[in-house]
Amino acid sequence: GAVAARYASLPAALRRLLATAAPALGAPAGNTTLRYLLRRFLEAADTPAAARHRAWTGCVPADRLAALATAGGPLVVPPEPATPAARSDVDALLALDLSGYLPDDLLVKLDRASMAASLEGRAPFLDHHLVEFATRLPVALKVRGLATKRVLRQAVADLVPAPILGRTKRGLTVPLAAWLAGPLLPFARATLERLDARVFRPEAVRALLDEHVARRRDNRRELWALVMLQLWREHWVAA
Repeated sequence: GAVAARYASLPAALRRLLATAAPALGAPAGNTTLRYLLRRFLEAADTPAAARHRAWTGCVPADRLAALATAGGPLVVPPEPATPAARSDVDALLALDLSGYLPDDLLVKLDRASMAASLEGRAPFLDHHLVEFATRLPVALKVRGLATKRVLRQAVADLVPAPILGRTKRGLTVPLAAWLAGPLLPFARATLERLDARVFRPEAVRALLDEHVARRRDNRRELWALVMLQLWREHWVAA
Protein backbone atom coordinates (compact mmCIF):
# COMPACT_ATOMS: atom_id res chain seq x y z
CA GLY A 1 0.00 0.00 0.00
CA ALA A 2 2.76 2.46 0.91
CA VAL A 3 4.71 1.66 -2.27
CA ALA A 4 1.54 1.97 -4.35
CA ALA A 5 0.83 5.40 -2.82
CA ARG A 6 4.28 6.63 -3.79
CA TYR A 7 3.86 5.15 -7.26
CA ALA A 8 0.55 7.00 -7.63
CA SER A 9 2.36 10.29 -6.97
CA LEU A 10 4.40 9.86 -10.17
CA PRO A 11 3.22 11.70 -13.31
CA ALA A 12 0.48 9.79 -15.15
CA ALA A 13 2.53 9.64 -18.36
CA LEU A 14 5.41 8.00 -16.52
CA ARG A 15 3.07 5.47 -14.86
CA ARG A 16 1.61 4.57 -18.26
CA LEU A 17 5.11 4.06 -19.63
CA LEU A 18 6.08 1.82 -16.72
CA ALA A 19 2.87 -0.20 -17.06
CA THR A 20 3.51 -0.85 -20.76
CA ALA A 21 6.95 -2.19 -19.80
CA ALA A 22 5.47 -4.92 -17.58
CA PRO A 23 5.09 -7.54 -20.36
CA ALA A 24 8.75 -7.05 -21.28
CA LEU A 25 9.70 -8.44 -17.88
CA GLY A 26 8.59 -11.90 -19.01
CA ALA A 27 8.74 -14.67 -16.41
CA PRO A 28 11.65 -15.20 -14.03
CA ALA A 29 13.60 -18.43 -13.87
CA GLY A 30 13.54 -18.38 -10.07
CA ASN A 31 10.70 -18.43 -7.56
CA THR A 32 9.35 -15.24 -5.95
CA THR A 33 11.99 -12.94 -7.40
CA LEU A 34 12.10 -9.14 -7.48
CA ARG A 35 11.34 -9.33 -11.20
CA TYR A 36 8.21 -11.40 -10.53
CA LEU A 37 7.02 -9.02 -7.81
CA LEU A 38 7.72 -5.97 -9.97
CA ARG A 39 5.64 -7.31 -12.82
CA ARG A 40 2.70 -8.15 -10.55
CA PHE A 41 2.98 -4.67 -9.03
CA LEU A 42 2.97 -2.87 -12.37
CA GLU A 43 0.03 -4.87 -13.74
CA ALA A 44 -2.31 -3.64 -11.00
CA ALA A 45 -0.67 -0.53 -9.53
CA ASP A 46 -3.11 1.93 -11.13
CA THR A 47 -6.30 0.16 -10.04
CA PRO A 48 -8.33 1.14 -6.93
CA ALA A 49 -6.86 0.00 -3.62
CA ALA A 50 -9.27 -2.89 -2.99
CA ALA A 51 -9.07 -4.25 -6.54
CA ARG A 52 -5.30 -3.90 -6.47
CA HIS A 53 -5.10 -5.80 -3.18
CA ARG A 54 -7.25 -8.63 -4.55
CA ALA A 55 -5.12 -8.85 -7.68
CA TRP A 56 -1.93 -9.09 -5.64
CA THR A 57 -3.20 -11.58 -3.06
CA GLY A 58 -5.58 -13.59 -5.25
CA CYS A 59 -4.90 -16.22 -7.88
CA VAL A 60 -6.82 -15.11 -11.00
CA PRO A 61 -7.36 -11.40 -11.75
CA ALA A 62 -10.86 -10.46 -12.90
CA ASP A 63 -9.78 -9.58 -16.45
CA ARG A 64 -7.97 -12.92 -16.90
CA LEU A 65 -10.91 -14.83 -15.46
CA ALA A 66 -13.22 -13.11 -17.95
CA ALA A 67 -10.89 -14.08 -20.80
CA LEU A 68 -10.87 -17.72 -19.65
CA ALA A 69 -14.63 -18.02 -19.15
CA THR A 70 -16.81 -19.52 -21.86
CA ALA A 71 -19.28 -16.99 -23.26
CA GLY A 72 -22.76 -17.69 -21.92
CA GLY A 73 -21.38 -20.22 -19.46
CA PRO A 74 -22.10 -20.48 -15.73
CA LEU A 75 -18.92 -18.76 -14.57
CA VAL A 76 -19.64 -15.22 -13.41
CA VAL A 77 -16.72 -12.88 -12.89
CA PRO A 78 -17.17 -11.21 -9.47
CA PRO A 79 -17.34 -7.42 -9.42
CA GLU A 80 -14.31 -5.51 -8.24
CA PRO A 81 -14.52 -5.01 -4.46
CA ALA A 82 -15.14 -1.59 -3.03
CA THR A 83 -12.48 -0.03 -0.84
CA PRO A 84 -13.90 0.16 2.73
CA ALA A 85 -14.18 3.55 4.38
CA ALA A 86 -11.16 3.92 6.64
CA ARG A 87 -8.63 6.41 8.00
CA SER A 88 -6.08 5.39 5.37
CA ASP A 89 -5.50 2.95 2.51
CA VAL A 90 -3.52 0.71 4.87
CA ASP A 91 -6.43 0.52 7.33
CA ALA A 92 -8.81 -0.24 4.45
CA LEU A 93 -6.63 -3.08 3.22
CA LEU A 94 -6.28 -4.45 6.74
CA ALA A 95 -10.09 -4.43 6.97
CA LEU A 96 -10.27 -6.44 3.74
CA ASP A 97 -7.82 -8.98 5.16
CA LEU A 98 -9.72 -9.20 8.43
CA SER A 99 -13.07 -9.77 6.73
CA GLY A 100 -11.92 -11.80 3.71
CA TYR A 101 -8.38 -13.12 3.43
CA LEU A 102 -8.25 -14.46 7.00
CA PRO A 103 -11.62 -16.31 7.22
CA ASP A 104 -11.73 -17.29 3.54
CA ASP A 105 -8.12 -18.45 3.13
CA LEU A 106 -5.53 -18.51 5.91
CA LEU A 107 -7.75 -19.65 8.79
CA VAL A 108 -9.41 -22.29 6.60
CA LYS A 109 -6.00 -23.75 5.80
CA LEU A 110 -4.97 -23.63 9.46
CA ASP A 111 -8.14 -25.43 10.53
CA ARG A 112 -7.85 -28.14 7.88
CA ALA A 113 -4.16 -28.76 8.54
CA SER A 114 -4.54 -28.89 12.31
CA MET A 115 -7.71 -30.98 12.33
CA ALA A 116 -6.14 -33.46 9.90
CA ALA A 117 -3.68 -34.17 12.71
CA SER A 118 -6.46 -34.16 15.37
CA LEU A 119 -5.24 -30.83 16.76
CA GLU A 120 -7.36 -27.87 17.78
CA GLY A 121 -5.66 -24.78 16.41
CA ARG A 122 -5.78 -21.44 18.16
CA ALA A 123 -4.57 -18.06 16.88
CA PRO A 124 -3.86 -15.87 19.95
CA PHE A 125 -3.39 -12.75 17.85
CA LEU A 126 -7.09 -13.07 16.91
CA ASP A 127 -8.34 -12.62 20.46
CA HIS A 128 -11.07 -10.04 19.88
CA HIS A 129 -9.73 -7.68 22.55
CA LEU A 130 -6.33 -7.64 20.85
CA VAL A 131 -7.88 -7.22 17.39
CA GLU A 132 -10.00 -4.30 18.55
CA PHE A 133 -6.94 -2.68 20.15
CA ALA A 134 -4.80 -3.22 17.04
CA THR A 135 -7.38 -1.74 14.67
CA ARG A 136 -7.39 1.49 16.72
CA LEU A 137 -3.62 1.94 16.56
CA PRO A 138 -2.25 4.66 14.26
CA VAL A 139 -0.92 3.40 10.93
CA ALA A 140 2.56 4.72 11.79
CA LEU A 141 2.77 2.07 14.52
CA LYS A 142 2.00 -0.67 12.00
CA VAL A 143 3.85 0.33 8.83
CA ARG A 144 6.50 2.91 8.06
CA GLY A 145 7.99 2.76 4.57
CA LEU A 146 8.86 -0.89 3.99
CA ALA A 147 9.05 -1.67 7.73
CA THR A 148 6.03 -3.70 8.85
CA LYS A 149 4.67 -5.01 12.18
CA ARG A 150 6.43 -2.14 13.94
CA VAL A 151 4.46 -2.21 17.19
CA LEU A 152 4.77 -6.01 17.44
CA ARG A 153 8.53 -5.89 16.86
CA GLN A 154 8.86 -3.24 19.56
CA ALA A 155 6.64 -5.17 21.99
CA VAL A 156 8.79 -8.32 21.80
CA ALA A 157 12.17 -6.62 21.37
CA ASP A 158 13.36 -7.84 24.79
CA LEU A 159 12.08 -11.39 24.16
CA VAL A 160 13.21 -12.21 20.62
CA PRO A 161 16.86 -12.23 19.46
CA ALA A 162 17.72 -9.27 17.20
CA PRO A 163 18.63 -11.40 14.12
CA ILE A 164 15.17 -13.00 14.21
CA LEU A 165 13.38 -9.76 15.09
CA GLY A 166 14.78 -7.93 12.08
CA ARG A 167 14.87 -10.61 9.43
CA THR A 168 12.60 -10.51 6.42
CA LYS A 169 9.48 -12.63 6.14
CA ARG A 170 10.05 -16.13 4.82
CA GLY A 171 7.11 -17.53 2.90
CA LEU A 172 6.14 -21.14 2.43
CA THR A 173 6.26 -21.00 -1.36
CA VAL A 174 7.52 -23.85 -3.54
CA PRO A 175 9.08 -23.48 -7.03
CA LEU A 176 5.70 -23.93 -8.66
CA ALA A 177 6.51 -21.83 -11.73
CA ALA A 178 9.48 -24.05 -12.62
CA TRP A 179 7.58 -27.24 -11.86
CA LEU A 180 4.64 -26.30 -14.09
CA ALA A 181 6.99 -25.56 -16.98
CA GLY A 182 9.11 -28.66 -16.26
CA PRO A 183 8.41 -31.90 -14.39
CA LEU A 184 4.71 -31.14 -13.77
CA LEU A 185 4.01 -29.97 -17.33
CA PRO A 186 2.55 -33.28 -18.64
CA PHE A 187 0.37 -33.58 -15.52
CA ALA A 188 -0.76 -29.95 -15.75
CA ARG A 189 -1.51 -30.15 -19.47
CA ALA A 190 -3.52 -33.37 -19.10
CA THR A 191 -5.47 -32.00 -16.13
CA LEU A 192 -6.26 -28.69 -17.81
CA GLU A 193 -7.46 -30.48 -20.94
CA ARG A 194 -10.18 -32.09 -18.78
CA LEU A 195 -11.67 -28.75 -17.70
CA ASP A 196 -15.32 -28.41 -18.67
CA ALA A 197 -15.50 -26.51 -21.97
CA ARG A 198 -18.92 -25.20 -20.90
CA VAL A 199 -17.12 -23.26 -18.16
CA PHE A 200 -13.64 -22.48 -19.53
CA ARG A 201 -12.56 -21.84 -23.10
CA PRO A 202 -10.08 -24.65 -23.95
CA GLU A 203 -8.06 -22.47 -26.33
CA ALA A 204 -7.70 -19.75 -23.67
CA VAL A 205 -6.53 -22.29 -21.08
CA ARG A 206 -3.99 -23.75 -23.51
CA ALA A 207 -2.74 -20.25 -24.33
CA LEU A 208 -2.33 -19.53 -20.63
CA LEU A 209 -0.16 -22.63 -20.21
CA ASP A 210 1.81 -22.01 -23.41
CA GLU A 211 2.52 -18.44 -22.33
CA HIS A 212 3.89 -19.76 -19.04
CA VAL A 213 6.04 -22.47 -20.63
CA ALA A 214 7.49 -19.95 -23.10
CA ARG A 215 8.29 -17.69 -20.11
CA ARG A 216 6.42 -14.74 -21.57
CA ARG A 217 4.50 -14.39 -18.28
CA ASP A 218 4.53 -16.23 -14.95
CA ASN A 219 1.03 -17.75 -14.76
CA ARG A 220 1.70 -20.08 -11.85
CA ARG A 221 -1.18 -18.81 -9.73
CA GLU A 222 -3.80 -18.98 -12.46
CA LEU A 223 -2.66 -22.40 -13.69
CA TRP A 224 -2.47 -23.94 -10.24
CA ALA A 225 -5.95 -22.63 -9.38
CA LEU A 226 -7.37 -24.25 -12.53
CA VAL A 227 -5.55 -27.53 -11.87
CA MET A 228 -6.83 -27.64 -8.28
CA LEU A 229 -10.36 -26.80 -9.42
CA GLN A 230 -10.37 -29.72 -11.85
CA LEU A 231 -8.91 -32.17 -9.33
CA TRP A 232 -11.46 -31.03 -6.75
CA ARG A 233 -14.27 -31.52 -9.24
CA GLU A 234 -13.11 -35.00 -10.16
CA HIS A 235 -12.79 -36.03 -6.52
CA TRP A 236 -15.97 -34.52 -5.09
CA VAL A 237 -18.41 -33.73 -7.91
CA ALA A 238 -17.81 -36.57 -10.36
CA ALA A 239 -17.89 -39.06 -7.48
